[in-house]
Amino acid sequence: MDKPYEKYKGQYISKQDILKLLWEQQKFSNVKDSRGRAKAMMTIMDFPVADVKTVKHGEWAKRRVQNRYECSCCHSPATITIAFTEYLSDFCPSCGAKMDGGIPDEPIHDKK
Repeated sequence: MDKPYEKYKGQYISKQDILKLLWEQQKFSNVKDSRGRAKAMMTIMDFPVADVKTVKHGEWAKRRVQNRYECSCCHSPATITIAFTEYLSDFCPSCGAKMDGGIPDEPIHDKK
């Protein structure tokens, strides 16, 4: 049998948001439920924090003036040029934006 938490691998939530939700629910529950929520809140507060950062998303856009590519986030030129051919990387070398077509920013796990 699959573990129900496996489908959430790599998804991160705000500790503050989940604690706020439990705090709000605690106001409208009986004493027995409140004790369980308080224990859950203590567990969450003591749980180690994941190293997560927000990733910018963009795309390489063709410059109008010089007919070269630039980052859609910081407008820096694509700098990898070999034998007059411009090679585009998966990330902007200037701002670090992930070049995946401009999908909205989302947090990812920072792999150190």
